[in-house]
Amino acid sequence: MAEQEDAFGGDLFADWLDGLSPGAGRVSSLIGQLRYRAGGSSTDWSTPGSTKYLPRDWHMQAGCFRDMFTARSSGGFEFDFPVSFSEPPLLISSIAGTLPSFEEAVMQTTVASASTVEVYWWSTNNLTRIWVNWLALGPIGL
Repeated sequence: MAEQEDAFGGDLFADWLDGLSPGAGRVSSLIGQLRYRAGGSSTDWSTPGSTKYLPRDWHMQAGCFRDMFTARSSGGFEFDFPVSFSEPPLLISSIAGTLPSFEEAVMQTTVASASTVEVYWWSTNNLTRIWVNWLALGPIGL
């Protein structure tokens, strides 16, 4: 039996990668499962509610979006997912940075459609750039 070096690598996981490189292939032995989901719609994952669903045919997308503008204390912009979902997904997002750095800012995001997110932000000081990290989970699109 292979000796375990640490919790995230070493001999224990050597046979799981099968020559996998970033951006290519599939890790079938390591892939996670979303066990349950709560919401108000079986298809639109962005609808609030407490009904429990067993998700099927779903995927995750993640990224970072940067908006640049003239100095201002509030604004809004939108960005598209790399690939559209079939219905609006669940979105988790946060402000990753600002310019000038370390300015306090608040943000609200709205899933406008299966392919588009609207971001609205406000700060007590003028900003010229804002970075938003996001993670979306939802039904597989085309």
